Amino acid sequence: MASQKSTNPLVPIITFFILIMISFSSLKEVPLNRSHQTSNSYCLENSLPAQYNCPVKSGYYLLPRHHTPTSIFLGYSISEANKDIIRKIVDISLTFSPPLKVNIVAPVVGINGIRHSLLSIQDLLIKENVQILPLGSDDTLWVQDFMEIAYNISQETPILIDLPYHDRLSDWGPDSLSLTCKWPMIEQPASYSIEPDDGDYGGNIESLPGHWVAVGDNMTEDLQSLLKKHFRLQRFVKLPVSWLETGHVDEIISYHTKSNRECPLYISYASPKKAFELLESEKDWSGFLPSGRFDIFYDEEEPRTDFSSCFSGKTSDRNSKLCQELKKANSVYELLVKRAALDLQEKI
Repeated sequence: MASQKSTNPLVPIITFFILIMISFSSLKEVPLNRSHQTSNSYCLENSLPAQYNCPVKSGYYLLPRHHTPTSIFLGYSISEANKDIIRKIVDISLTFSPPLKVNIVAPVVGINGIRHSLLSIQDLLIKENVQILPLGSDDTLWVQDFMEIAYNISQETPILIDLPYHDRLSDWGPDSLSLTCKWPMIEQPASYSIEPDDGDYGGNIESLPGHWVAVGDNMTEDLQSLLKKHFRLQRFVKLPVSWLETGHVDEIISYHTKSNRECPLYISYASPKKAFELLESEKDWSGFLPSGRFDIFYDEEEPRTDFSSCFSGKTSDRNSKLCQELKKANSVYELLVKRAALDLQEKI
């Protein structure tokens, strides 16, 4: 979850997780202006082999997500919502030919609880394309945050990037996976000028077509230097995300490809405004929430305000000061997110 930083107690802290989750079903599109692109700076084909037809022939590369996949890594937890998602992704993996390899990354610390939980999805584990990868960790749910998987183009092999997950056992996850899969690993910077935080997690590294990589303005200079050193074939663009509590570029922007050669790429942004409108108009939220859960509006461990009454459908609730402040805040968030998308469009 993420929220805008504020010292004013009257400014509501939005539950950004649900707003992003819902708003991606109705994304607004910002056409990419290609007028400044050179003829060899972009691969129009949306497949991995096309990457070799570009000027890139060797070196490390962070592949954009639209390249043809061969496998997927999923973080595991004992929650029912997580197991629902795993089931859906396994079903989707079987629609590929050949089926995608599904690697379920599970913690070995506290293994008794995990082992018991895995019994509920044992029907998935017998599928040939599904395997469990145990990591020396107590929490592997956010697998994309404590590591990234890059590609060695000349050798056609994967390579791991170890990212800082300090003070958590998950910080040892990449080491475990490197040993298990026998993949080389790019280690974290030997030292940091400042203590790394959420800005150095994998959700703040987003590879884009055209040899671009978007990172947040809250990433340490130490990690930026490390990435630029190893991924010299790609250009890095910095986006403003430090206003978010957990500022990651993948929370606010994405992209999708189109078959039109004149405009092959669209930048998409998560619209808090559109999400707010959907919440206000929806009478039955069960289709939006994982396993029908409503507790994502609040967290007992975090001092967050419960805004669920703002979407009760009652005019009195909607017109309350709390709900009006929430709506106003989301209008501000809308401008901030859209500004980042436009900034990305202009820079690339």
